[in-house]
Parts: sequence; structure tokens; C-alpha cells
Amino acid sequence: MVFMDLAAGAADFLDGKHMKIVVTDHRFADLNQERRVVEAAGGALIEGQARSAADVVALAADADAILTARAPIDATVIRALERCRVIVRYGIGVDTIDIPEATRRGIRVANVPDYCLAEVADHTVALMLVLLRRLIPARQLAQAESWSIQDMPEIRRLDTLSAGLLGFGRIGKLVAERLSAFGMRILVHDPHIVPEHAEGVEFVTLAELLARADILSLHAPLTRDSHHIVGAEALAAMRPTAFLVNSSRGGLVDEQALLTALDAGTIAGAALDVVESELVATSVRRALVNHPRAFVTAHTAWLSKEARAELQRKAAETAVANLKGEPRNVVNLATLEA
Repeated sequence: MVFMDLAAGAADFLDGKHMKIVVTDHRFADLNQERRVVEAAGGALIEGQARSAADVVALAADADAILTARAPIDATVIRALERCRVIVRYGIGVDTIDIPEATRRGIRVANVPDYCLAEVADHTVALMLVLLRRLIPARQLAQAESWSIQDMPEIRRLDTLSAGLLGFGRIGKLVAERLSAFGMRILVHDPHIVPEHAEGVEFVTLAELLARADILSLHAPLTRDSHHIVGAEALAAMRPTAFLVNSSRGGLVDEQALLTALDAGTIAGAALDVVESELVATSVRRALVNHPRAFVTAHTAWLSKEARAELQRKAAETAVANLKGEPRNVVNLATLEA
């Protein structure tokens, strides 16, 4: 295992000497906040819009730190980095980064774990209400100038329903708090949570969650184990009247299996803020976006004026702090132990 000496040359970074921070890609109107933070520390900010690994290498091979959103930071990129000490992801999830390879190279990987928790929880509940209150067919009736409820699918009172949460981290807990106001029963499956530490929810097995939930909401990180955790088998285990909501990571859902289930009516509908194929248009994504049983938003659950400003500022501050030898939001702790 190869580790860089993060302490070596730290004095140079304290006054910004040789500090080059590269933004591989972003969806912001500008990078003014990042530039202020970096330049205040005496460094230089380089902006790019890389889409491929080759683009990232061309842009950031000599960077001291990287800020990244959706560009792939795979093993080939990390091996090409000449002096990078920290990679910071704009967001909570870090599945776009090859963490084992970064750890082998002694490069810290960090995130911004707390900038949009309320926004994502609010958006998740909004997606749930779109499905449970049948807003999609209701809008279609209005567009067709048909005001007859005879053509509306069945709507259930919310306090008669069970919401299943797959994952019970900070966002999952906020969603549970909001749903409790509707009187809904909250079912949770999360192998990383000790059941005694949560009140007002019922911890169940994954099989029970799929079988009992009237609406299933995903709040898990994307890992090898959770990739496509909602696939054909899981969808078949859900009730035909049940709904699926995903505001977490697109890769949690097998989109082809979901499309098949929606076409067959084996689940009642789905609402997605994330899809697996955000960067490349696919026929499956197009079909989901336009499906009459689906409601898709463009990965905007995190978005608010306040969250966007906080994300940009904190990402830059995290990069600068780590370059100065001050660990902040590091997810591969082995680099600190070394």
C-alpha cells in the first residue's frame, strides 16, 4: 500500500503556495464562492466540465485537490494524479470515486454530508404525495378536460398506509418525522442501525419491508451490496398497489426491471429524483421519464438557494482544510491513520 506523506510540505499550503484546486465538473451558475475561499487561502481555482475519465486526467493531473460532482474519478484517473492530496465530492454520496484506489495512493476522499438534509427529506415526501394522492392521473384528467372522478384510480387515506424506508440515516429519520405527521405507519430496514436507538418506527426484515409497505422510499448509500437492491425480485415482492420512491442514488434501482414492472402494472407507480444514467441518455431513462405511472425530477431534491450556497462553500473549505493538514469530512479514514 502506497501512502503519500500529507504532512510533507504542509507549511507551503498554510500560505497557499502551490495550491491548485481543480473543479472537474459542476451544475452551478458560477463558482464565485469556491474562488473566494481558495483565493483567500492564496491558491488558484481551475474550472472544467469533464465528462470522461480522460477529460479529468487532462484537467487535473497536477492538481493538489479536486472538487468533483458527476465526473468519473476511477482508478485510471487516480493513478494519473501526480500530487493530489484530497478529492472532495459535491454532495453526500461518494460512489463516483474509486475509494480503495484513492486510499492505496494515500489520497483523502471527503464529502459534504450536511448541506441538504431537510431539502431531500421535503422533496421525498413531496414525491410520495404525488403518488399517494394520485396527482399524475388527476392532472391528466384536467388536461383532457375530463372532470369525472370515475376515471380516477383508488386513493387511500394516508393514515391507513404504511411507508417503508430502506435506510435510516439522517435523511431517512427526517422523512420519518415528516410522515408521522400524516399518521402513517413507518417501517424501516437498515442493517446498520440498532433498533433500540429509534422510536416511533418498526424495524423489519427486507422481505417484510417489501411485502408490507404501501410506499417504499430508498435512503441507502450506493455500494457493491446495495447496487440494484431494488431489482426484478424485489419489485415482484411488492404489492401491486405499492409505489416506489428514490431520492437517494440511481444505482439502487434496476431501471429496466422497474420499467418492466410499471408496464405490467405489478407495482402502481414510481417517483424518482435520481436515475442511473444521468450523464448519458438511454432508451430506458427516456421511457421512465415519459411513463404514465412514473414521475421523474432532474436530481433536484437537494436544491435550494441556501443548500446550493452551503454546498459550494463547504466543498471548497473542506479541500483547503485538508490541504492544510486539518482533516474534515474524510470518508477513507485509513489515510488519516497512516
